[in-house]
Amino acid sequence: MPASTGEHGAPLSDDFSTNRIGTQWAFYRGADQNASSASDAARVRYEGRSLVLTATGSSPRDSAPLTVVTGDQAYEMSVEIDADPAATAGLLLFYNQRLYAGLGFSATSFVMHSYGLDRPGGKPAGLGQRLHLRLRNDRHVVTIDYSVDGRTWQRYDRGMELAGYHHNVGYDFLSLRPALYAAGTGEVRFRNFVYRALP
Repeated sequence: MPASTGEHGAPLSDDFSTNRIGTQWAFYRGADQNASSASDAARVRYEGRSLVLTATGSSPRDSAPLTVVTGDQAYEMSVEIDADPAATAGLLLFYNQRLYAGLGFSATSFVMHSYGLDRPGGKPAGLGQRLHLRLRNDRHVVTIDYSVDGRTWQRYDRGMELAGYHHNVGYDFLSLRPALYAAGTGEVRFRNFVYRALP
């Protein structure tokens, strides 16, 4: 039979224009794992086409990232992030609290996440608490870009290879998922999450 050229599956992009969390999103283990998801839901509100997430924890490890399950082997995602001064926020590929990768930023630094380790580093002068981040996962080879305006992009100087992010290393029988996180204190506003599969 000829291959289908039509769209299929549920859309994963989210412009955060509704007043409820999209069905594609799920928190990874809330702050109180023995409670219902009500404690996670209380961290979320919507305002001006933004998902506003209350920061918690100190890193992706304990901040209950908001994740999306995808079956694609290659994809690109981007999001605009506007964080309060005492918050750290970013875009990740998240397996579990021991195994995640991506890029975050605080008021003073970029934070490189790799193999569940958080490595603060220099942040170019002139970059504030509002950035666009774009992450491409092309069959476990990851590149990350950042932008002030969402049009002119700068490549982050470190890529990653994530073929080892699976059950034999991280346990838990999970999958590597795109994720948003907000750690520290205050709030983080996420706008226009765009996901697209790559050939």
